[in-house]
Amino acid sequence: MEKTDLGHGSDAAWQALDALVRTSSFRNALLSVLAIAGAGACSENASRRLPASYPFASGAVVSEFSDVFEVVDSLVLEENDGALVSFPIVNFDGEHFLMADMYAQQVRVYTRTGELVSSEGSRGDGPGQFLAPVSARRTRNGGVLVTDALAVRSTYYGSDALRDPEVAMLPTLFPVDQVDLGYGQTLVVGPSATTSSGDRQMLHVWNPDSSKTVASFFPDPSPEHLAEDAEFFGDVDAEIARDTIWAVVALSDSVYAMDMDGARIRAIPLPLLYQTGPYEFLWRIMSLNLLDNGDLAVQLISTTGQLLEDNTYHLAIVDRHGEPTALLRDTPRLHVVADDLFYFQHPNRLEPNQWIAARRRNSS
Repeated sequence: MEKTDLGHGSDAAWQALDALVRTSSFRNALLSVLAIAGAGACSENASRRLPASYPFASGAVVSEFSDVFEVVDSLVLEENDGALVSFPIVNFDGEHFLMADMYAQQVRVYTRTGELVSSEGSRGDGPGQFLAPVSARRTRNGGVLVTDALAVRSTYYGSDALRDPEVAMLPTLFPVDQVDLGYGQTLVVGPSATTSSGDRQMLHVWNPDSSKTVASFFPDPSPEHLAEDAEFFGDVDAEIARDTIWAVVALSDSVYAMDMDGARIRAIPLPLLYQTGPYEFLWRIMSLNLLDNGDLAVQLISTTGQLLEDNTYHLAIVDRHGEPTALLRDTPRLHVVADDLFYFQHPNRLEPNQWIAARRRNSS
């Protein structure tokens, strides 16, 4: 595993980062990572030329939502004057939904039935404030760890009360998630700057106490012919199960398994359309969920316009051999999987705090 120090140790580094943040390309890339529509847009006529199975490979069997899922419940997340749901990015800790809301610049904790436990945050760069929170995760000691992509920092809360935040800078230009590894280390998810060899590493083991990067690994696996587009898209997602790290990257076509030292174990191909561009036709992988029965659920996104509402979501569920168990296009946005329930945005409601809970049919 390549060992790299990505620390923010000099004024020059900060000045370079500040200059990068001010560029339009960086801002557009941030919008991509946060699943906002990019600068390009498909015209109506161009959209009609896309394959009927898009974004899945030719010959792939695409199912209807109702053939794969049974809706078993609906859910309304509690709001109040200080906590309004706008664009939730959600993790489940076995008991609570942990929500980072990038538009509201807040982090919130909800019960599984939608009651608001606590909410914290406002726009700013002080303790307990955020610019673009994109992840909230449970730590091994019961705290909540929040990743802010635009502020490039981590905020730690010792409990669900979300009080007395501890703030630290993160070791990559573009953090999108952070997972507590124990032993005083976290896995920081997000691309580093491109190295002299042309690689950018997507995962980093970081020691917050020393502010040192222990190691960086998982070079961007995007196809070579999409390398220029891959620099624009920073989406990467990772989950840990026992001693295995599972990861996906926006323009790749596989799920990658690594050991805890970053050595690749295998790549599981996804039944996806071969992408050649142009930019406005590209789909990208948005998120990864590890299911209780061993399957992998990968959410994809494609953009058909310049508004958030123009994003189109797709879902590929495959087994550990890459065999598809369900392929769905034009689904509601999947927020999170909790045990055997998939929580989607309510397809008939505009309010982002209204969800449906669905269970897979014949998923054992």
